[in-house]
Amino acid sequence: MTKTKSTAERLLDAHVKFMIDQLDGDTLRRNIEEELDHALEAAEKITLDESVTRQQIKDTVRTYAVELDLHGGIPELIGDLARSLYGHEIHDRTSLNDLVTDKQFAEIIDQLLAMKDLREKVIKRSIGNPLFAALASDVLYNGIRGYINDNPLTKNSKVAAGALSIGKSLLSKASPGLEQAVEDGVKKYIKGNIKATQKQTEQFVRARIEDDSVRDRAIELWDEAKEKKVAVFRDYISERDVEEGFVTGYEYWRKLRRTEYYWTVIEVCIDGFFDKYGDTSLRELLDEVGIHRETMIEEAMRYAPPVIRMLKKKKLLEPRIRRQLEKFYLSDEAKAILEG
Repeated sequence: MTKTKSTAERLLDAHVKFMIDQLDGDTLRRNIEEELDHALEAAEKITLDESVTRQQIKDTVRTYAVELDLHGGIPELIGDLARSLYGHEIHDRTSLNDLVTDKQFAEIIDQLLAMKDLREKVIKRSIGNPLFAALASDVLYNGIRGYINDNPLTKNSKVAAGALSIGKSLLSKASPGLEQAVEDGVKKYIKGNIKATQKQTEQFVRARIEDDSVRDRAIELWDEAKEKKVAVFRDYISERDVEEGFVTGYEYWRKLRRTEYYWTVIEVCIDGFFDKYGDTSLRELLDEVGIHRETMIEEAMRYAPPVIRMLKKKKLLEPRIRRQLEKFYLSDEAKAILEG
């Protein structure tokens, strides 16, 4: 014998069906538009500070950007993505000029050339580097030695060559370490004068790095390279290099996110955002960042219909709506109203 449903249960069934019908076709879009309009109207009356505190945002960001424990599958995923990116055909049909226009490249060069203080520091630090000093010393020493050994006077003159050979032989016999001592002395002299050489090199480089000449040369190099495909970089960077670069970057970020500096940068940005927009209404804030009513409707209609269809297909939609409503319809309060 079938049990007769109570009034509350019949109302529950009717309400569930009504809610499901509201999620179909044109009705869904109309409901989304109506609800969004009501939400935007309310957003005009609520400021950012009234809706959420900066501390709440900081706590959420800290949880996901700093404290979240990332599992070992992430590096493997990054490696897979790097390989897929490296081998993608898009690199073979995309030129550098497709990514950066002539105008953009010129603007970048002009911006770099305008950073004169930075350029000065780069020149000074580069030439003042101990590695440069060692390189300059080695170049000077080998130049002097090469000049002596390859001097036309000594090479083409049998007398001079013979005298040089005899001199070396006598030096070697007289004192086996004398020739090395002479060599060391020359190196020591060069090393003692390397600062003057560095200073002259700085002046030389500074005199030749003129904005117009550098800009013209940069544009020339760009004109030679801009039609080349992005795939040309595969000649210099292997798939393994890209994969290891991605993984290394990820590992660096994992350590960086634990530093005080990383969190301070995030915190300053959050405070700056609230300082600027704290008293701004949510509607105005949405407009300020370029999120408009039409955009939100479009995105809602992009995802809602396929998700609803999927839930219906898997028979998950009706049970979820029913769970939300039956708590009320089967409550003592509802029964009292219906039976009263």
